[in-house]
Amino acid sequence: MLDVDVLAQARDLAAKCADAAVWSLPDADLLAVLDAAHALEQLAATVKLHAVREVDARGIPAAQHATSATVWLRHRLRPAETDQPKC
Repeated sequence: MLDVDVLAQARDLAAKCADAAVWSLPDADLLAVLDAAHALEQLAATVKLHAVREVDARGIPAAQHATSATVWLRHRLRPAETDQPKC
């Protein structure tokens, strides 16, 4: 069973990594960071896809009066304005 607390911990750890400077890393370490970040991204996408599949199978979008699962996801996962990068 998936533990939401584990996902929250992973999110918090990833946020710390996102704030870390990489400019001072040696080339080998920088490439290791790139590879690890990519692997983490792929695993996170897998978790998300499993959740999306189950949401759709349970009919949650329709129960919330969405015209489709795609529309529901677009609305549900839309970044908050506070998450938008500042130019």
